[in-house]
Amino acid sequence: MNVMLSIIVPVYNKEKYLIRSLTSLKNQTFKNFEVIIVDDGSIDNSKDICMDFCFKDSRFKYFYKKNNGVASARNCGLDKAKGKFIGFVDPDDYIDREMYEKLIEKAIKGNFDIVECGVMKLANGKLEKETFFNKAQMSQKEAIVHLLKWDKEVTPYLWNKIFRKSILENTYFNDTLKVGEDIAFIFECLMKIKKYKHINDYLYTYVKNGDSLVGIGYKSSSAKNSIKSSEYICRLCKCKYTEYSKLSEYSLLFNCYIQMCMILHENNYEKYKEDLKYYRKVCLEIDNEIIKYYGNTLEQMKISCCIYAPQIYKKILKLKNIFIKTKN
Repeated sequence: MNVMLSIIVPVYNKEKYLIRSLTSLKNQTFKNFEVIIVDDGSIDNSKDICMDFCFKDSRFKYFYKKNNGVASARNCGLDKAKGKFIGFVDPDDYIDREMYEKLIEKAIKGNFDIVECGVMKLANGKLEKETFFNKAQMSQKEAIVHLLKWDKEVTPYLWNKIFRKSILENTYFNDTLKVGEDIAFIFECLMKIKKYKHINDYLYTYVKNGDSLVGIGYKSSSAKNSIKSSEYICRLCKCKYTEYSKLSEYSLLFNCYIQMCMILHENNYEKYKEDLKYYRKVCLEIDNEIIKYYGNTLEQMKISCCIYAPQIYKKILKLKNIFIKTKN
């Protein structure tokens, strides 16, 4: 396959993980690629590690910029990318050596605009499967609905996907969003596609660590920025994609529910009572009938209980945990 792939890697103080991550790119069975490393103002030894890879392999290219966040770094990478397909890898993660060969093969054979693979999570030395896709491929509308319903049929992750570059024209990350900029970007990309493809091979491993923005308990700042991302999608839909306006409101509602659940799972959840009030306020501003349109009966009950009676919901969670421990 002579098609060119550009892999964008935003880096900020990741010296502990970079060698493993960049080595997994270097060892790809698919060879026709460029790795665009965008250093977002690192002050550790990340630059030296990156420059060593660039010196030994001309496919690795290093760019330095003043620190302005991961969205800004990825936008810089998009401006530099020359490939027909674009991939993204986070610098603390690593990938299977056949990942890009398999994704590009599927994209070319089926003329797919976006292809995604399964994800593994590494936490405390233990690997777990994160995804399983029931549908092999989707239309544009199906993919958009699954993304906004948060049902994992279309994951809100950048890094387990390749994007045909033609659909990325004039599409950039919103650099005012510090978390959730990826799902907003994916949403805008989906508005330009014809076909979407899954493969259930687990080819991307993302690493949960203390630096992660996702996966390590509730983080107030990250959670609120995630809500801002959902609100941004709502505004986009009201202005440009009115067909999905109501669904985008449900997506915002469900995101608030997810954040409330994370708080209520915390032992010291009382310290986040102001956050709970904030999410509840956002939910109450959304038409309650939306839950009936997009959620099943159990989902409706859980969301409603969490929003209107969080203390009761917390007690239900506690009873559920006791039951699980007793059963085990």
